[in-house]
Amino acid sequence: GLCGKDLIIDGWFHERGELWPGQAMSLKVKKVLDHHRSDFQDILVFESENHGNVLVLDGVIQVTERDE
Repeated sequence: GLCGKDLIIDGWFHERGELWPGQAMSLKVKKVLDHHRSDFQDILVFESENHGNVLVLDGVIQVTERDE
């Protein structure tokens, strides 16, 4: 299955998916805080340069601290 850490390339997290054809979202990663796979999904939490901590489920950004 999808591994969220594989979406970090050259220090940037890249969100690209079939849900949003023709667009992508990239955030600069300062530090990976947690990455694991539950029985249901791939979970990645990282500290970004400008958006604070970021929660990613199955390769899709769910929320950032900046969203709050």
